[in-house]
Amino acid sequence: MLRKADKGKDRRTANFILFVGLVLLLVGVMGSGYRHYQAHRAAASVKVQMTAHAHPIFPYRPTFTPTPTATVPRTTPTPWATLTAVIPTPTPTPTPTPYRGAPPVRLLIPALGIDTPVVPVKSKIVAESGRWFTTWETASYAAGYHVGTAYPGQPGNLVLSGHHNIEGQVFRPLSVLGNKDVPFPRGAIAYVFDANGRIFAYRLEVMYKVKERGVSVAERLRHAHLLEETDVPTLTLITCWPLYDNAYRLIVRGPLVGEVLPDQIRDILSVSPE
Repeated sequence: MLRKADKGKDRRTANFILFVGLVLLLVGVMGSGYRHYQAHRAAASVKVQMTAHAHPIFPYRPTFTPTPTATVPRTTPTPWATLTAVIPTPTPTPTPTPYRGAPPVRLLIPALGIDTPVVPVKSKIVAESGRWFTTWETASYAAGYHVGTAYPGQPGNLVLSGHHNIEGQVFRPLSVLGNKDVPFPRGAIAYVFDANGRIFAYRLEVMYKVKERGVSVAERLRHAHLLEETDVPTLTLITCWPLYDNAYRLIVRGPLVGEVLPDQIRDILSVSPE
C-alpha cells in the first residue's frame, strides 16, 4: 500500500509539473505575441506619419526683400552760386550681436509623430575591463540634451537621446526605423526649439545601427566618434533597438537647414502626434 501511495504522489507531482510547464509555455507564447503585436503597431503608426508628411514644403526663415525706395520727382535745380556746402556726418552702422544660442527645450519630428520636451542630462565616467570611458544618463518622459554639446542652430553637434520602451518611450518611433520593413525617411525635418523660443530645422539624412551588447570597449570607442564635435551644425538622435531590447544603438543624424518662424509651421504645431 505504501508503494502505491508513493506512486500516486509521484504521478500527481509529475502532473503538477507538467501543468506548470504548460502554463509557463502559454504565458511565454502570449507574451511573445503581444510584443510582436506592439512592434507591428508601432511600425504601422510611424508609416502613417511618414505618409502624412511625405511631401511637405518645409518653410524656413525667408530672405526678406527690401522695400524699394520711392522715386523723387525732378525739380528745377538751384543755381550753384546759392548753394552752401554741407558735409553730412556719416551715421555709424551698428554691428549686430551674434546669437549665442540657448539649450533645447522641445523636439518635434512630424514625419515620425515625435513631439517631446527636452531636458538636460549629464555624463559620468565608468570603468570596464580596466578602461575608463564616458556614459550618459537617459531622461525619463523626455528627450535628454547632452550637456556640453552644441545649442540648437549653433556650430557643432547637438546630441539628444531618449528611451524607446520605458519611462515615456519618447523615441519609440525613432527605434522603429531599425526594422527592415520601415523605410528611413531621408529628408524628414526635425524642429528643435530653444529656451529663447527660437526654432531650428534639421534635415535627417543618415542612420546607423551599431551593436552595443557583447561588444568590446574598443568597439564602443570606435562608435564614439558619432557623438564628437562636427564642423557644421548637426543634430544627432540616439535610442535603442529593437523595441523590446537594447542590444543595439540606433543613431540618426542630419545637418542644420535654418531657422524657422513659428507662424511658418503653425499648421504643424496645431497637430498633436498620435
